[in-house]
Amino acid sequence: TCSNNCSGNGYCRSDGICSCFGSYIGPSCDHKPVPTVITINETKPGVVVSVNSSSEIGFNLSILSVIEIPADTPSNKAEGNWTEEEGEPILITKPYFIVSENQNYTHWQAQAKVASGYADLFIDLWQFYQDVSLNFSSQVLEMKKESTKISVTIKRWPFKSINNRLGIIFRASPLHQTDECAYKGSKQQNTTRWVVVPYGNYSLYTQLFDKAIVDGKERTVNFEWLGDGKVLASVQHFW
Repeated sequence: TCSNNCSGNGYCRSDGICSCFGSYIGPSCDHKPVPTVITINETKPGVVVSVNSSSEIGFNLSILSVIEIPADTPSNKAEGNWTEEEGEPILITKPYFIVSENQNYTHWQAQAKVASGYADLFIDLWQFYQDVSLNFSSQVLEMKKESTKISVTIKRWPFKSINNRLGIIFRASPLHQTDECAYKGSKQQNTTRWVVVPYGNYSLYTQLFDKAIVDGKERTVNFEWLGDGKVLASVQHFW
């Protein structure tokens, strides 16, 4: 059953997720996007999304670390207890450059590595100027005008065990957190495949896609909520 019957602005898919009509967005299709400007972080894997009418209103989308999760993780290591410090920090090795640009979107890519130097990472970023449908694995991603897409590719990760999972910790947060009244005290709304971060009269809606391509095969991504806008997305070992 979909949230609020998609507010009459979309239809409920078989997996319980709203597919929104027109420019509507959100888990209940009850919001419309406003014009935004993105600022790329040249030294860290992430981006700042600002409301076009005010540079003081913005949100960070940050990729914090990569973490290998042992299969024998103790039971007291419950969902929500992982921290980015337990993973490998990500370092940009080649700054973002434009891969392609047209009237519908701009696509940037940066190269990175983890602090240990074992694996190579590619951070891809898109900003959409029109509604665009993208095919990804078995899914069709409906990217709305004024939306931003981030994806991560990891190559040559040296797994310690074939039973382990590989995860990425990312965070969605307000650009300025000093105003507790505007931020509403870190009250993110975690819903199915969505992280909603409110700030003042605006909210950042981050949609999570639960599929990954691993060695050419589709895998389901597992999400764990870590609090404070942080999410751990992980997949099973892919050998």
